[in-house]
Amino acid sequence: MKKLSHLIGRGVKYLTDEDYRFLVNSGKGLCDSMPDEEYLKRMFKAKMGRELDLENPQTFNEKLQWMKIHDRKSIYTTMVDKYAAKKYVADIIGEQYIIPTLGVWDRFEDIDFNALPNQFVLKCTHDSGGLVICKDKSNLDIAAAKEKINRSLKRNFYYSGREWPYKDVKPRIIAEKYMEDTGSQELRDYKFFCFGGQARCYKVDFDRFIEHHANYYDMESHILDFGESAFLPVPGKELSIPKEIDQMAKLAENLSQDIPFLRADFYDVEGKIYFGELTFYLASGFVFFTKENADLKLGEWIRLPDSSGRGGIILILTEVIVWFHPNAKRLGSGLKDYKFYCFDGEMKMVMINSDRKSAGGTRADYFDRQFNYLDFTWGYRHADTPPRKPENFECMIKLAEQLSVGLKHVRVDLYNCDGQIYFGELTFFDGSGFDRIDPIEWDYEIGKWINLSEGDTGQMKV
Repeated sequence: MKKLSHLIGRGVKYLTDEDYRFLVNSGKGLCDSMPDEEYLKRMFKAKMGRELDLENPQTFNEKLQWMKIHDRKSIYTTMVDKYAAKKYVADIIGEQYIIPTLGVWDRFEDIDFNALPNQFVLKCTHDSGGLVICKDKSNLDIAAAKEKINRSLKRNFYYSGREWPYKDVKPRIIAEKYMEDTGSQELRDYKFFCFGGQARCYKVDFDRFIEHHANYYDMESHILDFGESAFLPVPGKELSIPKEIDQMAKLAENLSQDIPFLRADFYDVEGKIYFGELTFYLASGFVFFTKENADLKLGEWIRLPDSSGRGGIILILTEVIVWFHPNAKRLGSGLKDYKFYCFDGEMKMVMINSDRKSAGGTRADYFDRQFNYLDFTWGYRHADTPPRKPENFECMIKLAEQLSVGLKHVRVDLYNCDGQIYFGELTFFDGSGFDRIDPIEWDYEIGKWINLSEGDTGQMKV
């Protein structure tokens, strides 16, 4: 009776809960033909309980979903192929970090178990499952292993989370050397979260076969105050961090260059480092963190590339690279532009425009080089809420100053969209010199910044 009641409850939920119905249908493959973007929006809503913002992604999870659709490089398929990735990684960091491969097969029936050592690991090349650990070949249940591996071989890992790099990975079986650390009860791997080639934190799993937990650490090996709900952190747990941690971090950074986000995993086996795997989409971009601000913080570290694919011009200056792009999909109506007032190559203040398309009209706020608020108006009212300092503010200052070298005064306009800097325009006569500045004392103060002495004409250097 209890079982029947449970089945009826699930049936009612299926009929009345749209999100639950989608999860059930997608799990049965009924949504495989759905376009990626529509599928991810539906799945995100069903799993995370909120709408997915792909136009202006902010959180870690949102940006991983955006990357699935827009950041598609063919090499990513090689990087997630558990067999092909070995050569790819070895070519970058060296063969000495690769776990030895004992064999590779297309079918389970082709495996010659007699030729394998007493201990080994079987895994499929095209997904995150299909794992068989053999510690004693005499006790290996070959029938159970075959069922598990064959089930994995029939599955295309791409469809469940639209992790497109897996879509064209050839399903194969590989056997690897069984790795064991005699000095520890479990083999630990260290998962480095790399953003644009920089390792910002790492994760360590422990007690996998008891009650799986995981702690996050910064790059100084201080435990962080968040974790994942699926593998709850234990802040008081004292883990022995290997002395090779810094070397592993450098290897991870070498593997993640020019990639918005990549998790690179390494094992430490009795002081020797071995490569584990590369992951583009942690938990397929459906991560529940123990603290909500962690999703936003990790999201801030991801700098998304442009997706419009319409070319552009790159201007390379000292310490700064700027992309002058004819069209950017994400430059929306809520975009802020930053107008840097420069005098003889020195930035004195910035005007930040906002709400340009709102009913209340454009707003403007002024800040000095240290982002201290300057209380005056110059043609526009202040914003209701003063804008925050962007993370790449110093980078924009450097660019504006290099564009203004040798000029008595020029206003350099830049856009900032998800950490990407876009050039706007150069202006020599703001408001044609007729706009009112209130209070008028600021008109005199800004005037002092312009040096009209003769013989100082200079040349613009780019």
